[in-house]
Amino acid sequence: FKRPRNAAQAPNGDIFIVDSGPGTLWVLRDADKDGAIGEGERHEFYTGLKQPFGLAFHRTGLVVANTDAIVRFAYTP
Repeated sequence: FKRPRNAAQAPNGDIFIVDSGPGTLWVLRDADKDGAIGEGERHEFYTGLKQPFGLAFHRTGLVVANTDAIVRFAYTP
């Protein structure tokens, strides 16, 4: 990560991180359910955000706060 700002845990245990440097939303998955994020379990969920700094899960999906907008992403675990 270049400038991680915030993290939130999804209902299924996935961890989402906003990275303000490149404007990327990452998802970390514990695929083998060993309690740790292993190699290859970090994935770009979305890129092209403008300095994202906050995120939260809502019943309608994932909400991300940027410096110029608040955006919502549909999310299905």
